[in-house]
Amino acid sequence: MIEYDMGNMGNLLSNVIPMGLPHMWLFTILVALAFTLLIETLVALCFKERKKLVAVMAKMNLVTNPITNIIFIIISLFFSSRSLIQLWVVASILQIGVVIVEAIILKQKMDYSWTKAFLVSALMNASSFAFGLVVWGYYL
Repeated sequence: MIEYDMGNMGNLLSNVIPMGLPHMWLFTILVALAFTLLIETLVALCFKERKKLVAVMAKMNLVTNPITNIIFIIISLFFSSRSLIQLWVVASILQIGVVIVEAIILKQKMDYSWTKAFLVSALMNASSFAFGLVVWGYYL
């Protein structure tokens, strides 16, 4: 069994879910998707066009969230436990990419202006990303 140790960071993900087991990767990805859908649905409910936004957001996340998490897991396997800053850089770059892709989708599907599409995408993704940091125990 391959263990992925983040050192003394108290990282819940690496201590509870061994990163070397593909079936556990799937579990991790599904849990991340569930939390993302929950948090971003709560954010979407704050908007006037909530019903359509929730549907569009859910469809977007069914694609973008697993892809992002798979890429992150694969890349993270190449860094040692002393490379937490590198993992933060990778996570940040991936999140920026997701915000851009989802803003484009929101622009098209919700008929938002570019500004509103980017703001809504950034707000939803920042909310779910922050929640994920708390749940999984990643702290600077």
